[in-house]
Amino acid sequence: MQETEKSRWLSTIVENTGDGLITIDSQNRVTLINSMAQEILGIPPASLIGHALDEFSQHNPLASAIASHTSNLYVVRGDTKEYVISHKAVASENAYFGSVIHI
Repeated sequence: MQETEKSRWLSTIVENTGDGLITIDSQNRVTLINSMAQEILGIPPASLIGHALDEFSQHNPLASAIASHTSNLYVVRGDTKEYVISHKAVASENAYFGSVIHI
């Protein structure tokens, strides 16, 4: 499988999973958000990509909980549902690269 084909395959999986996925960089800026996470948060991806989740936390309780990431796994009540949110740091021995957030 060539790199472009692998990239397309991975993008299709991320976009079509039934779970919300968000990736953030070492400065807590959003680098990726799939359609399910966008639907859960109710914030358009174009508004999030490149911005810190903190910018949205005042107006969105789920974004606030995700931005705080004080624990690895926690439950947040949305307007009508309860969400389990988990953070997984992406790091090597010497550097922190960011996090993958699973909703």
